[in-house]
Amino acid sequence: MTNVIKNQLKKVTLVTLVTVAALAASAQAQTSSGNVNLNVVLKPVRTLVVNSEDVNLVYETADDYLTGKSKTVAGGLTVTNIGSGFKVYAKTTTPNLQGTTGTIDGQTVTVAIEGQTAQQVSDMNSGDGALLLHRDSNNESIINQAYNLVYTAAGNNAYKDKVSRDKTVSETRYTVNVVYTIVSD
Repeated sequence: MTNVIKNQLKKVTLVTLVTVAALAASAQAQTSSGNVNLNVVLKPVRTLVVNSEDVNLVYETADDYLTGKSKTVAGGLTVTNIGSGFKVYAKTTTPNLQGTTGTIDGQTVTVAIEGQTAQQVSDMNSGDGALLLHRDSNNESIINQAYNLVYTAAGNNAYKDKVSRDKTVSETRYTVNVVYTIVSD
């Protein structure tokens, strides 16, 4: 009986080996392949973020009226531009600053990106507004580049007669809304 069991084990082992070999050959025969195109798609990006709220140029001394007021807002604008060149404009809805007792001439108030030419509020009222910054397509792309904004109002006593004569009023405020935009060059 021992030989019979040995012979059956040999047969089972042989059948198992043949089956495993056949399955392995079958698995190799069913192998297939495919391909995929990996694309890196680059698109231009252009954003502008205004990083300040109201800007107040407060005249509270005689010297302020004589010399004027200026305020630099550090990082007032943040620009990302990837791709072509760009332009930054400042635009207002009116050419002058509006107040309860009249107006302040927009030619006496300026806005600038630090290091660039200051633009009068009165020039921001038409078309796209006043050009504050221009970078052509030869310049490098920038990501989250901060620019300082400089706001300036006149001296030489330009506003001494613009203060309300009403004794119940503690201050006279003149306002203009400035909207900044970025466009491709």
